[in-house]
Amino acid sequence: MLGKRLRELREDTNMNQTQVAKELGITQASYGLYEQEKRSPDYDTLKRLANYYRTNMAYLLGETDVKTPFPPTQSVINTTDTELQSTKILIGSKLHDLRTEKELTMKKVASVINLTAQSYSYYEKDQRSPDYETLLKLAIFFDVSVSYIFGETNKRNPFAKRNATTITKEPDCSNCPHKAEGFNDLDIEGQQKVLEFIEFLKPRHGKK
Repeated sequence: MLGKRLRELREDTNMNQTQVAKELGITQASYGLYEQEKRSPDYDTLKRLANYYRTNMAYLLGETDVKTPFPPTQSVINTTDTELQSTKILIGSKLHDLRTEKELTMKKVASVINLTAQSYSYYEKDQRSPDYETLLKLAIFFDVSVSYIFGETNKRNPFAKRNATTITKEPDCSNCPHKAEGFNDLDIEGQQKVLEFIEFLKPRHGKK
């Protein structure tokens, strides 16, 4: 999804890869790999891409179809241009706050996103960055947007409508293609999150 959206945004601005790369201070080869999804930009480069194309990081990652950038948060407003350029995006404290708010252990969160507790702990310590798929899993689990985790917005769910199936009553999953052991043991909220994650996976892993 990231590569497709970068390509579409670039073509909308009538720019070639070399021109965009120069504006971002990276090589054309690096930018080309982003569009081909053979390399993932780090969070800071992702933020620069969002700023350059006047959109938001959640849109680039396919979490929403809302292109509109967010107004700067108060912390950004109070930051000088020089400080802003040197500020790295760190998400550890946000993940820690979201987890402790739910009174969950690292081991519990890690099990949900299919990681070891040690691997997850690196994220909260900002010693390692989760890939985009893991990041979206975390956003769905904590019921927030990736833009909130990134600090782009102070609103937890800034998008009026997420690209997901909505459950309005207990679903009959006797013949559901996504049926898995334990699905029917989940409450409505849990089943909703499973369906949201399926919708997220469709663009990347759907049958051609």
